[in-house]
Amino acid sequence: MRHTLTLLGLLLASVCIGQSAIQNQQDSIFISFDEQGNKTFEHVMKADETLYSLSKFYGLTLEELFVFNPSMIEAIWDIGERLTIPLPNRAVIRYTESADEVKNLIPLYYKAKPGDTMYGIAKKNFKMPVEDLLIRNKLKDNTLSLNQVLLVGWMKKDGILPEWHNSAKINPPSNEIGEFFEKGAPKKGSIYEHGMAYWDKRSKKSTDLFTLHRHAAIGSKIAVHNPMNRKTVYAKVIGRLPENVYPDKVMVVISPKVAKLLGALDGQFFVKVRYLR
Repeated sequence: MRHTLTLLGLLLASVCIGQSAIQNQQDSIFISFDEQGNKTFEHVMKADETLYSLSKFYGLTLEELFVFNPSMIEAIWDIGERLTIPLPNRAVIRYTESADEVKNLIPLYYKAKPGDTMYGIAKKNFKMPVEDLLIRNKLKDNTLSLNQVLLVGWMKKDGILPEWHNSAKINPPSNEIGEFFEKGAPKKGSIYEHGMAYWDKRSKKSTDLFTLHRHAAIGSKIAVHNPMNRKTVYAKVIGRLPENVYPDKVMVVISPKVAKLLGALDGQFFVKVRYLR
């Protein structure tokens, strides 16, 4: 059965958020890491949940939820579908005081991947001594097997606070790009432009944050800023604008996902961009 967000659903979500999201929380969570190094886990959608209620429960805006789940940008989903949820460091409880406390927490597990070491998992990924990780998992030495499951911590059952998220990580910039609009001045080695952005409104879904640009290096990241609502999206440059296809005033072509995250309503709209030389 397909589900779509409706106005009624949004209104009811604020009422039931304290019930459905908590009652349907998973018994355990397996942590993964995305390409930017963010901790994430999967949430399995239940019949009485909405994207709005889940975003609030996990301390996210709907826009931030869509960054990690681009296929959900049209707010259509199936029961049992898996959503990727970012897990901030502050939500990871590394130590507990008693067995009774553990009963009221959700255990967090990590499954060893190729190239992992016990030292790397403990120190780099979860900021704890290796000895603590060994004791917690009743291990005698640092020997680690592929797909070995390790208990790395716990999480509260009542959700994640918005302030625990590092907003810069929601749509992580490349190198110094993210500092540009916040500080309001171009940096040495950076190029600042303004003009029209174009996107194909006929395309309903997009799974990537990408752009076509006339000059920015292919494979680099570019900051696209909508001054009307002050939203900025960092996207990858995957190619050049084809000749004689777009008007000269069109500076950048953006994917539908970038357009949605920027709050675009028209197929062409004014933007500011910044990229590195």
